[in-house]
Amino acid sequence: MKEQLQRELESLQPMVELDPASAKGNWLGSVTGNEYRRLEVDYGCGMGEYVIKSAKANPVTLFVGVDCVPYVIADAAQNAIEAGVSNVRFALIEEDDELAQIFDAEEVDMLHINFPTPHARAHDAEKRMTCCTKLIGYREILSSRSVIRMKTDSQPLFDYSLTQIKPAGYRLNWRANEVSRMLPMDPVSEYEAKTKAEGACAYGFEIAPLFDPDPDAVKIYEARSEASPAVEPSPGQSLYDFLPGDLKAMPYIPSDMRKSVENMIEAQERIARNRGGE
Repeated sequence: MKEQLQRELESLQPMVELDPASAKGNWLGSVTGNEYRRLEVDYGCGMGEYVIKSAKANPVTLFVGVDCVPYVIADAAQNAIEAGVSNVRFALIEEDDELAQIFDAEEVDMLHINFPTPHARAHDAEKRMTCCTKLIGYREILSSRSVIRMKTDSQPLFDYSLTQIKPAGYRLNWRANEVSRMLPMDPVSEYEAKTKAEGACAYGFEIAPLFDPDPDAVKIYEARSEASPAVEPSPGQSLYDFLPGDLKAMPYIPSDMRKSVENMIEAQERIARNRGGE
């Protein structure tokens, strides 16, 4: 990390927790002068827009925004200070860190996963924040009363994520093709508003860790956690497998898949033209 950025992060304390592992098990008590009743985490918080809006609407809840990009955390913290919210903290982690390294067992009441990177290719499946092994990992910081809420503008990621819920041992509380209809007061970020203007929906669901996960899935998770060299990365599923048959009928194509889908549409049209000329 560049020295100037490190100094900026230090100047943003206590809004930025420079050693988040030291707060493990005591996040609610780490903010002096306040008695918060709940702890909610925004994993991949970006510039903090969702966290800040949520904090304003829920003053008795402590919100922790987590991200792995230092300048993003710095900007998010500055935004929170300018917004005048005190029930927000930001934690900088490494890309491969587990949430269980900075949150204790049953410490988190709600985990938000908002518009995560879809990682469309099959060999990147385990990077998805809603893949089965990731969902199993989150169980370490959740109680049976906790929930995970996810939002995305990617219909393929949404459909893929739904297949991961049961093997990870979660109950599906609800699913929606437009979260704003289910949660009309849920904050809308600039990114969400932008994609909706382009024709996107905010797909989402809420899940709770109420069941035992699939034993085979647990073995894979444990092997990944131990970085066992005997375990080869599984090929996973491509998000292209979750595209509809009629690609031209899609009202919105997620940005990370747009070029590929456009090429697929051109290929379909070329095949149709060739068949027509036979």
